[in-house]
Amino acid sequence: FRVVRETRNLKIYHKIFDEFKPKSVMDLGCGLEPLNYTTTYPIKYYCYDINKKEIDKINDFFKKNKVNGKAFVFNLVDNNLDKQHDVDLCLILRVLESLEAVKKNFSKELISKVRAKTIIVSFSKIALGKKVRIKKAGRSWFRRILKQLNYAFRTFDSEDEIFFIIRK
Repeated sequence: FRVVRETRNLKIYHKIFDEFKPKSVMDLGCGLEPLNYTTTYPIKYYCYDINKKEIDKINDFFKKNKVNGKAFVFNLVDNNLDKQHDVDLCLILRVLESLEAVKKNFSKELISKVRAKTIIVSFSKIALGKKVRIKKAGRSWFRRILKQLNYAFRTFDSEDEIFFIIRK
């Protein structure tokens, strides 16, 4: 996987956390994003990513800033998904398309195994490394998966991202 620095407007996190008021959050494929939002909301965080250096940086940040959280090195495709935590809210932001490139139909498996009341999945509406809008920003393939799993969902957009709010 390539490390890509895509920053997200903090207003998105405020919108999500203020609406759902979670007591615990799991961020799958987190990158360094937890450095941006975890000090704002004093709840329990579980952060997972494949990049050990970033996970070490997050754990150091948590310790230094007294954040109630732990970050784990975890390969979503190869590791046992049954070992994840039970949480109120799971974030899977701008991750699924990369995972699909590695393992076809993995998104369905992942979403079905996540142990969270609410899952928020996002997709970029701009092509990676380019400033070109993605024509199929609605992600019909992902909508089909949610329908197959019989999960209720709704969407909202930001300027460069579409978010799916999924209730299990």
